[in-house]
Amino acid sequence: MDARATQDKVFESVAELFSPLTCEVNAEVERNTEGRIRVLKMRAELRLGVPAAQLQHLDRVLEQFEAYCTVTQSVGQGIAIETHVWDSAGQRLK
Repeated sequence: MDARATQDKVFESVAELFSPLTCEVNAEVERNTEGRIRVLKMRAELRLGVPAAQLQHLDRVLEQFEAYCTVTQSVGQGIAIETHVWDSAGQRLK
């Protein structure tokens, strides 16, 4: 199996593990000093498709999540982002 096939298989396994993964993002919008509406803050709520107890290396995944998240890192440079992660049982993980 070549490297690309191995990588694809890992992504399929991760997708199955977290499926269905949902995310809801809410924005706090207010007028700035010039009276223009601006997004001041965003809050992302991620919900995993499985209970936390079924996930190996969960602590490491949660620690590294924001550093590797393209959206969080890009948008977060200009807008404050608060991220919460929940498992399927409703337990807050982050």
